[in-house]
Amino acid sequence: MWRFQMLEKIKEDVKTAMKGGDKLKVITLRMLLSDIHKKEIDKRGALTGQEILGVVSKSIKSRKDSIEEFKRGGREDLVQKETKEVEILNVYLPKALSKEEIIKGIEDIIKETGAAGGKDFGKVMKEMMTRYQGQVDGKEISELIKQKLGG
Repeated sequence: MWRFQMLEKIKEDVKTAMKGGDKLKVITLRMLLSDIHKKEIDKRGALTGQEILGVVSKSIKSRKDSIEEFKRGGREDLVQKETKEVEILNVYLPKALSKEEIIKGIEDIIKETGAAGGKDFGKVMKEMMTRYQGQVDGKEISELIKQKLGG
């Protein structure tokens, strides 16, 4: 049910953006719907709400990577465009966790899995990204896990 509501919200937002003449929002959301559709074709079935969040997160990560590249290339116009697209897509993600909440989550997972050192980094990272998909930044999580595991 949640999956259906999310897709309907995105489609409704496309219509609203079209009526309002917000071309960037229309293009960004249509691209998101296209990415979701492609993923459903690859899966040969409907995506779950979590899988849709994964598509949104991946789309945001891709744009953030582009922003870094454009900054290095001195393309401020493209940095602004990509930043605006990230803002548009962020609406579809759950509220991001605070640093304290992230640290608590990492500590809980370390206790649950019995992780003890750098060799268990992947186990903790995978569980964090699964459990808090769309609410955490992978780079930040990686750094905090390394600090906790001493890696």
